[in-house]
Amino acid sequence: MPGLAEKVPDVTAALHAKLDEHRAFVRERGEDLPEIQNWRWARSS
Repeated sequence: MPGLAEKVPDVTAALHAKLDEHRAFVRERGEDLPEIQNWRWARSS
């Protein structure tokens, strides 16, 4: 995909930042972030 290599560092940084946010939230509140609390894998057909 053209342009993908240039985006990798930004995407990687964003994912690591979200993981850091999640860890801090769990340490403080003892539960997952609200956006993923009730998340479930979709059944495959």
